[in-house]
Amino acid sequence: MSDSGIDDAAARELMIDVIFTKLAARYGSLWVERWRGINIQLVRMDWLRELHGVSAAEVEFGLRYLPMDRPPTVTEFRAICHRAPQTAPARQMIAGPRPDLQRLREQLGKLRDVLVSAKRPKRQWIDDLLAKQRRGEELSVAQRINLALALRAPALDEDGDRDKLDRRKQETQRMVERYLRGTQ
Repeated sequence: MSDSGIDDAAARELMIDVIFTKLAARYGSLWVERWRGINIQLVRMDWLRELHGVSAAEVEFGLRYLPMDRPPTVTEFRAICHRAPQTAPARQMIAGPRPDLQRLREQLGKLRDVLVSAKRPKRQWIDDLLAKQRRGEELSVAQRINLALALRAPALDEDGDRDKLDRRKQETQRMVERYLRGTQ
């Protein structure tokens, strides 16, 4: 059985044998009673005709997701099979032209340069905001809040200078007080 529609007559016959065996094992007498008084070869021919073009993967899916309470008709079984997820071969999934590797390398190099030049020492942004504040420039609310939170962090003072940390805390306190006065 191939994954595309099953065309070989012998393979299709084998597929029907597999389906009927599975249905008989799953539903027992319900399956057998369904066809009482009907020529089973006519039933098999109907299933062969109705399942023409259904792939082996779809049949596998259909057999995995059979109804719990009763055996399906061929129409119901085909509908279950057609709900199988369709997966395209990998070569079809990756559509489009191949990337220009030289151009890609150039773009990655530019990005790397930007990232390297953007790196600043840890907590440099805090010093930048404090300098901006000392110059009398306005800080946004988000900048003020983040600065206040950062200045309260004891790990801020990496060189162990408690006075520097205390000065920063006092600056933050004054900044918060000025902000609060401005919003009242």
